[in-house]
Amino acid sequence: MDRLAVVELIGAGTTKTGLKVESALDTRSYQKGIKVSYAEMKCLGITGDQFHPEWNYTIRRRKPSKSQLLSFGACLAPTRV
Repeated sequence: MDRLAVVELIGAGTTKTGLKVESALDTRSYQKGIKVSYAEMKCLGITGDQFHPEWNYTIRRRKPSKSQLLSFGACLAPTRV
């Protein structure tokens, strides 16, 4: 199965509650070796699912704490190698 077929398959997804999924193939090149610190990952609010959390996860919008607001700049720019 090629990448475009996977993107189309993902884009055809819906849920019982009416969620519609949109997808697009991104063919741009990206810099390799970008490191994301533990603190930066914590800013994302990612919760892994019990079944294959490396593939299945939820990213929740969170209200930042006071300490996160003070250090918010750390959440914006990943460290480059």
